[in-house]
Amino acid sequence: IDGKWFPEQLSASIEESLRLARESVNAMPQATSGTPPKNWTAILDALDSATAALEKANSTDAFNKSLADAQLALVPLLARTAASPTRPSSIETTITVLIQGTLDETARKDHIAALRTLAKSEEVPDVTSSNDATTVILTTSQPLQAIVDGIKFGKVSRIDERKRSITVIPGQRNKPGA
Repeated sequence: IDGKWFPEQLSASIEESLRLARESVNAMPQATSGTPPKNWTAILDALDSATAALEKANSTDAFNKSLADAQLALVPLLARTAASPTRPSSIETTITVLIQGTLDETARKDHIAALRTLAKSEEVPDVTSSNDATTVILTTSQPLQAIVDGIKFGKVSRIDERKRSITVIPGQRNKPGA
């Protein structure tokens, strides 16, 4: 491109991206990452080496060989990183549970307490009640399916993953395998 195998502007952009990536990896506490920072450092080192080799290429064959070598170096590193055990997410979000039907105060409190236990939430949920439904908004880092699987006080009649909502009919039982 423009008489060069590797454009200078792209090189400067890659160098700056690698510098910022190294700063991010160095600032990353291992406890919040499923992958130890050393794996990310190895990937960044391989990218840096690949960039240098591509910059030095003086022919199409040399460029293609450098590109192939870069792929051979990066693929195992990326595969190892992807295979690292992941930790549960610590990102909190909300899950809305709609409990259909009329509930007395004792049943409502029991159902809310059960949901808080499932959500592993210390926070008091937002609760709105009417004559025919109770809406409970929980803050949790638990996956939606973990809440669904744990509901024993009623039948889960609807799950909306996009809205992160669950509808429950209390008193009914979920059928095994359903």
